[in-house]
Amino acid sequence: MDPEFADLVPLFASEARDRLERLAMLLSQLGEDPQAAVEIRRELHTLKGAGRMLRLTAVSELCHAAEGALQHPGPSLAASLTRVVDALSGMVDAAERGDDPAVPVGLLDELEQTPEGAPAPPAAAPARKAAPEPLPAASEVRLDSAVVDALAD
Repeated sequence: MDPEFADLVPLFASEARDRLERLAMLLSQLGEDPQAAVEIRRELHTLKGAGRMLRLTAVSELCHAAEGALQHPGPSLAASLTRVVDALSGMVDAAERGDDPAVPVGLLDELEQTPEGAPAPPAAAPARKAAPEPLPAASEVRLDSAVVDALAD
């Protein structure tokens, strides 16, 4: 957990728990109410943004994968999304303790499976690779001024 955001974690946790409670309620309506999927997607999207803002990559990745699973619903979607809510709850607890939440790779893989006959997810889905090593502090980046001007334009 980035210490820079430590003072925001209690606010994040409180809001996230409210959203997770709402998600759990909406999941019970998923098969009956078509609007439930829209609301679930909205809650996941908001949690994803909050996770990104606090640099909780595991939270944002799981929410992103769950949003994608809603695009191609299958017979096990409600059960998978229930596991998502449980995993996100554990991630919020970890963030509150000051730990970095772990990426639930098995659940991500499950969510990324498409039902038979559905198109595969887009290739632009975020990769779960290790972040690149930061450049040493003494490194320099030199750019031609023409390149900088072109980028600015």
